[in-house]
Amino acid sequence: MRPSIELGGNVRLRGDLSLEITDVLTGRVRRYHVRNTITYDGLNSSLYLWAQDGINPADYRITQLQAGTNSTPPSRGDIAVISSVATVALASANRAVVPATGELVITATLGTGDANGSTLCEVGLLLANNQLFARQIHPAFLKTSAFTLTYTWRIAVTA
Repeated sequence: MRPSIELGGNVRLRGDLSLEITDVLTGRVRRYHVRNTITYDGLNSSLYLWAQDGINPADYRITQLQAGTNSTPPSRGDIAVISSVATVALASANRAVVPATGELVITATLGTGDANGSTLCEVGLLLANNQLFARQIHPAFLKTSAFTLTYTWRIAVTA
């Protein structure tokens, strides 16, 4: 007997963002966690990857994390990080697929020399084709050379 397929089953794409602000002198760490907003371009990217008709699959790889200074709440219609002040190029070492949990985990760090003097409060993930995959705001933080800021973004496929 063939298994039945249930129509109307929900597959969801969810994102969770964690920030770790580390004082480089004391080692003290502050942590924040927020749910992120995956944009329409981010949601549609999987459709293009599954079809692979007339596209370059590498264009849909998440290749950049951008941090910015605009606190406008995110929406699915966002097309960019509004006020980007720092970009971290993501390589394979920054991305980990975890099949057991159905997650893609992306980690990027702004070091002591990055975005100093900026009050950071927004962050986004960009695809190689420069489409915005996801964007979120977080508590405002004045970035100086005394701190590093590590973003850990978990993109999960849930049912």
